[in-house]
Amino acid sequence: MTARNLALFVEGVPRRREYCLSVDMAIKQLAANSVSEALKSKHVRVSEAVDMDLRRGQARQSNSPARGALPAVLAVLTNAIGAYFCNDNNWTNDCAHWTALTAGKCYTLDAGHQNSISSFGPDEGIFCDVYTDYHCTNECMMVYHPGYASLNFNGGDGGQNCNDRVNSFACWAIPT
Repeated sequence: MTARNLALFVEGVPRRREYCLSVDMAIKQLAANSVSEALKSKHVRVSEAVDMDLRRGQARQSNSPARGALPAVLAVLTNAIGAYFCNDNNWTNDCAHWTALTAGKCYTLDAGHQNSISSFGPDEGIFCDVYTDYHCTNECMMVYHPGYASLNFNGGDGGQNCNDRVNSFACWAIPT
């Protein structure tokens, strides 16, 4: 699936019509959850900037001048924000991949993963904050792709040892 067909999947926009977007404006508007406004703005043709495989939620950048900002824009446009986590080190035992997450929304883990996660990794182009409480108020550490096969260490920038302590998380596309 190419980016030219991306419009089909975003708010019922017709398939064949070409849409343009300004990367800077798109990021601001997408942060405000205004996908339709982002698609109406002008400057960078999405269809010329990236080829998109929506089934896998991955983008392959072309040589467009706007290529640096496109992963963040496309992650939000395609709901490609996701995180993978497992109850044991090295990505083993009761793993889950939560996808189509909303940027900045707090997600509370299901009972089988609460206070049990030992591996955590956001999808490519995404970062997440993980929290020890159930409502994303007590941050344990920030995690960037590819994540950590073991949370059994003290994370940088004031992070804590989060092994078997995570109960909620929130993720965002990395602005570039």
